[in-house]
Amino acid sequence: LGWAITGLDDAPGWLERLDADAATWFADRRTSARTTFFEAASGLTDPGTVIGFGAGAACLLVVLRRWHPLVVLVAGLAVELLGYVAIAAAVGRTRPPTALGSEITSSFPSGHVAVAIVLYGGMAVVVDLLAPRTDARWPFRALVVVVVALVSVARLYLGLHYVSDVVVGWLFGAACLAVAVVAGEAWAVAARREASRADGDGVPPQASSGTGTGTA
Repeated sequence: LGWAITGLDDAPGWLERLDADAATWFADRRTSARTTFFEAASGLTDPGTVIGFGAGAACLLVVLRRWHPLVVLVAGLAVELLGYVAIAAAVGRTRPPTALGSEITSSFPSGHVAVAIVLYGGMAVVVDLLAPRTDARWPFRALVVVVVALVSVARLYLGLHYVSDVVVGWLFGAACLAVAVVAGEAWAVAARREASRADGDGVPPQASSGTGTGTA
């Protein structure tokens, strides 16, 4: 998909025009106050923030011995990081000409947007697993929407991504989070099976010893 989108530079179409027009539109509306605000919003998913928040949450889950949520969080971040590095290196799309500053990675896809979905969405999943029957889940779900929206607009405003980069970032982040949820469920099922084997599959000792008087 990245190669197809970047290939439009040689054959301009509606998507190429949308990307270029949006980049110019955001650049024309920059002010000092807005730039400061959106730089802070983009910082919600800077590497230092993600590492600090993710590591802190992971350590807490280890202390609480909540392995299922831990698998969801760690798997999501690992898949997003490895996937993003591979895709960015393969596609190698340059940043928009209106970019404020520079970053060493590719413009495609938006890693900040993807990790916003994985990190904050993953935390919402963790809260769902820890408190499935309380209203505590809804503030975290609302937080995911707010953070993803803020980061998406911030990356466009700062000129660090095209619209197509952000949209694919949404898809990529959602896919990584889905993989993490599936991995967590698979781990939970395997853990229950292992616990069942350790308990003798729930069969009373006298029934499994062959010395009981019950019928087979």
